[in-house]
Amino acid sequence: MTPPHKPLFLLTGLWACLPPVVWLWPGVLLDPVFWHMHELFFGMASAAIGAYLLTALPHWTGNRPGPMVLWVLIIAWIAGRGAQVLDTLHTPVLVGSALAYPMTMAAVLLCPVLRAQAWRKVWMATLPLGLGASDAALLLAHRRDTMPAAAPYLLVLAFALVIGLIGGRIVPAFTQSRITQRTGTKTLRSGKFLGGLAAAATSLSMLGLAADGVPSWAGWALMLAGVLQTVRLVGWQSWAIKGQPDILMLHLAWAWLAAGLGLFGAALVWPQAMSKTASIHALTMGAMGSMIFAIAARAFMTREAGRLVVAADLAAGFALISAAAALRVFLPDRLALGYSGIQWAALFWSSAWALFVGRILHNWPRPVPFPILSADQGRRVRRPSSPIL
Repeated sequence: MTPPHKPLFLLTGLWACLPPVVWLWPGVLLDPVFWHMHELFFGMASAAIGAYLLTALPHWTGNRPGPMVLWVLIIAWIAGRGAQVLDTLHTPVLVGSALAYPMTMAAVLLCPVLRAQAWRKVWMATLPLGLGASDAALLLAHRRDTMPAAAPYLLVLAFALVIGLIGGRIVPAFTQSRITQRTGTKTLRSGKFLGGLAAAATSLSMLGLAADGVPSWAGWALMLAGVLQTVRLVGWQSWAIKGQPDILMLHLAWAWLAAGLGLFGAALVWPQAMSKTASIHALTMGAMGSMIFAIAARAFMTREAGRLVVAADLAAGFALISAAAALRVFLPDRLALGYSGIQWAALFWSSAWALFVGRILHNWPRPVPFPILSADQGRRVRRPSSPIL
């Protein structure tokens, strides 16, 4: 049976290649800006979240979804993507198509989690419900032309919260595992308290954004969140994982999260000095893109002596994503060889995910290593209490 992470991460990579196309070939869609934003979150990111959660499910409950369930999820995801390019669909059909995948995913996750009484995992199993509710609200507001100007920013910050919650568990746990393997003694602090403060500051800024007019304290709250997430990263001792590129990728992705929160906060406080549209891409292309890539790529890395070997194509793909984010944030209008920074960023981004898709196809017929996202050996399934999953 094909494990769910393979087709869902494949869909993640394939669809990630497409949103930047609207900047390379203008006029492809009637509303390219909305489609670009919508499909980045509810196409690419939702497939990646589903892949991660379904990979984690057996570790929580001991149950794996069957092939029929996986096919239903894939078909529902594809139907949702197809509906977004058909502008003539009636609103109920459009929204229903969008909800098919997240609602099915929620049922697939919640039923076994509740049966297993894995109460600490319920909040993660309900993430698809939040995705579906957000998508439905966004599509309805867009169809009725009542979408608030702050809606895209609120959506980005909501995903930043998810990265902080899930990534804030994954990054220190994988780092601790590798450092323990190398030193046997050193213990890291996960920084959960700081992460809670950062999440509170981010949530507070979202309240400010949702209000009429953006108060300056919303920006200061985001900059505080960025500082707190930076302090957490320092505590994870990046210097101690030299020669461990798979862990370094996770740390660099976290650095984009901290930088993105700070840059967007600065844009809210000093809009004359920094563009909100440019700075928000530090969170989308930088944090979300690199974190999804860094986590998903682990499933397709070679295991060697208790570590993960990052192939050249995956290393190049991760570097291209960071380069794309940097160009989009800091040099969006700079021309080079007749193309703007935005267009170069789009090309780099799509090339990165094309490399990722190539790696998945290369690994497709090979046996699946267990654990799927970890270099640990000798155990097929982690304990349900694992801090990583």
